[in-house]
Amino acid sequence: MSQQGKSLAKLGYIFGLGAFRRYKAITGGDVAHFDEALLEADKIGVIDANHRWAVMLKCAHDVHVAANGGEELSVDAFEALLDAAPQEDSNALVAQYMDSNFMGQKMRVYYGIPEPQAEATKKKRSAPAKRSPRSAK
Repeated sequence: MSQQGKSLAKLGYIFGLGAFRRYKAITGGDVAHFDEALLEADKIGVIDANHRWAVMLKCAHDVHVAANGGEELSVDAFEALLDAAPQEDSNALVAQYMDSNFMGQKMRVYYGIPEPQAEATKKKRSAPAKRSPRSAK
């Protein structure tokens, strides 16, 4: 199958229980097995970590295809797409994964990672502007 016109960013993904169920069927591993790819890539090796990420992307894409139609891709196809994609595309998918729900909570909560906008709201607010004498009239 040709990969022309396909990119990680252009494909649809639904992370969550369906994707994890498919991931387990392919790899035999559970959430902890996938966690190693995200949290301990240096321990398991970059090649294995990227392979696990490609498997998860395939699984999340398969769930999207089941819900919305389209064409399923192989793990090999996702590995090729990962190799060709800019790092920003993979980072955006990791962020999408972190914001997905699994068993009633966001993966971000599961990993103990704060919401990105939570950091922005922690900034101190400036004092309210003083009313000028003109606006008191």
